[in-house]
Amino acid sequence: MRQEVGVKTKEYYVCEWGHPAKRAKAGDGGEILRWESRAYGGAQDWNKALMLGPDGVLKEFQRDYWPKEQ
Repeated sequence: MRQEVGVKTKEYYVCEWGHPAKRAKAGDGGEILRWESRAYGGAQDWNKALMLGPDGVLKEFQRDYWPKEQ
């Protein structure tokens, strides 16, 4: 995703991943969007958070993956 910083927009991610589970306003006038996936059958769960600038372009991202609890 590093190559997507400064290039991809909010519209791209909503089209690819669907609507985010959570939204928040950033201090600079941008947005923070969070997607969550809870898998079944031992598959991997994940959280992805995108920090977008006021122009809607990706500034920063975070992602966490973990296996399903036993």
